[in-house]
Amino acid sequence: MEALRQAGDVAMSGYVIRSHKPLVEPFITWVRRNLTSHLKEPYLDPIIERQVSFNLQTLDLLRKLSDKLRELERRQEELESALKASKGTENPSERRKRQNEGQPHCQ
Repeated sequence: MEALRQAGDVAMSGYVIRSHKPLVEPFITWVRRNLTSHLKEPYLDPIIERQVSFNLQTLDLLRKLSDKLRELERRQEELESALKASKGTENPSERRKRQNEGQPHCQ
């Protein structure tokens, strides 16, 4: 789940614009920052924030469903064990009576 949480944060908040060209790095960084800021701030940032929020809500729901599934599987095992135990202690006439309940009677 932790890997999903990390992957769900698509905002890349720690990203720093860089260039790997030593002589012109400051200029390229300045140009890239200024060319993208007019698109990034009013358009992309809100979209990315909504996506991150959706991803985190989906992950929370997935975690709750996973917990519920584990609980239901545990409960099913308990019921199956109880059923096996009850079949072992039931005498044959009680078993026939239980099996015949709910079956239509012939007239």
